[in-house]
Amino acid sequence: MSLDRYIEEMRAKATANRANETENQKAKREANLARLKEEARLAERRIAERLVKEADEAKAEASRRKEENIRFQEEVSAVINQYIQELIVQYMQKVQYDAYGNTMLDKWVKEINYFIDSVLSKNNLINKFISDPAIRTALVNHVNEAVQNSIDSDDDLSISIDSLTPIYFEHYCAGILRKNGWEARVTPGSGDQGVDIIATRGKVKAVFQCKKYSKPVGNAAVQEILAGKEFEHAMIAAVVSNAPYTPSARQLANSADVYLLHYSELQDFAGSCIASSP
Repeated sequence: MSLDRYIEEMRAKATANRANETENQKAKREANLARLKEEARLAERRIAERLVKEADEAKAEASRRKEENIRFQEEVSAVINQYIQELIVQYMQKVQYDAYGNTMLDKWVKEINYFIDSVLSKNNLINKFISDPAIRTALVNHVNEAVQNSIDSDDDLSISIDSLTPIYFEHYCAGILRKNGWEARVTPGSGDQGVDIIATRGKVKAVFQCKKYSKPVGNAAVQEILAGKEFEHAMIAAVVSNAPYTPSARQLANSADVYLLHYSELQDFAGSCIASSP
């Protein structure tokens, strides 16, 4: 074989090897590209499945929280309703009014927090959340609104008067007046000139003495509220009691234009006394 022919064959083999190598590289590139596409497709599928799963989990969690919130509200309301009469009594005791007619709620809010800690917290579901400041504030508002709504409804008339101290009885009577459109405040314990409640409605001013007695109310109550009426320049004077009145007290009241009321009559009186005031 001549040298030229040998060289020619070597060149042909080299050309063939390069062609085969190019085809192999192309096949490898295509295989790699196909693999990468498949991996991308699988990754996209996994991402989509994860997003669906996360969405389902979020939906389930939202549903669980909604149901839990409903149960929380129901259980809070149930416990409050169980103790609503006791809470009303505490409201009447703790809510106070200064000499300017401003409502002072500090003691009442403290009492609500005590109720939350000593009563509501015994419920496992409620206790789970009361450490949250926002939820605790909502609970305070919930208790206050429940008591206010009960007082504003006819339910306050069903409260056991026997459970009230004389001071609570004054607040109870003032609450009935406020429910019927009067601005009413309980006076301080001393220097009240025989007046337990001062109430106004429009231009009408009324004074009340409240007597929670176990025996008939006598002349002294009539005399005291008469003095209070003069001192406060009121148009109406009344005594409110859970007890009956003595004949002499009724005689004095009739001659002095003083109303003698049983506490159960106070609501009707509050709504009608302007038209029939002496």
